[in-house]
Amino acid sequence: MQATSKPIPAERRDAALSGSVQRTLREHLNALPEAPHKAVYTTNELLRQIAGPSAQLVTDSSGDPMELQSLTDGRPRYATRPLTPLNESTLITNARRDESLAQALNLELATADRVDLLCAFVKWSGIQSIMDTLAMLHEQGVPVRLLTTTYMGATDATAIHRLADELGFQVKVNYNTGTTRLHAKSWMIYRNSGFHTAFIGSSNLSHAAMV
Repeated sequence: MQATSKPIPAERRDAALSGSVQRTLREHLNALPEAPHKAVYTTNELLRQIAGPSAQLVTDSSGDPMELQSLTDGRPRYATRPLTPLNESTLITNARRDESLAQALNLELATADRVDLLCAFVKWSGIQSIMDTLAMLHEQGVPVRLLTTTYMGATDATAIHRLADELGFQVKVNYNTGTTRLHAKSWMIYRNSGFHTAFIGSSNLSHAAMV
């Protein structure tokens, strides 16, 4: 078998190199004895080699590696944690046995301090799947901004009035469908802690896309 190689493009270099380190470290940790402190020690030594005195080491107060579970400013929040950790990304396809977009959004929006939504089509059936969470954002005074469009006539006026008039969200509608056809979809969920979440994809705010 003959192999060929070429330099990694600059825009992919960091991801490729860090991925190589991640794979090697995972294989090494899997080969260690079951004692958690050995894996923690190995990880901390690698972090010291990379970052020196400023390295953020893994906490090992009880012999087990620890992870941050929550940050709160005292406001009442839902206790259920999202299924996807903040330091990871995931592909949501609404497969029958997997987490749906509505489930993921409900869990993420519950701890939002500010929300921006760019969505081409807003349907009444779509907002029903996350209505309880949207109402909670309204009750807690969390600012929500929505940019949508009349493109293809798909957006429901009743949904817009519900969001703007009853929940007090800031809504802007693009009526220029001749030269500009807004078709993007993204949720930006901001938190005062600095731990933000983004959903970027092809899902409009409709029942089919949510579930």
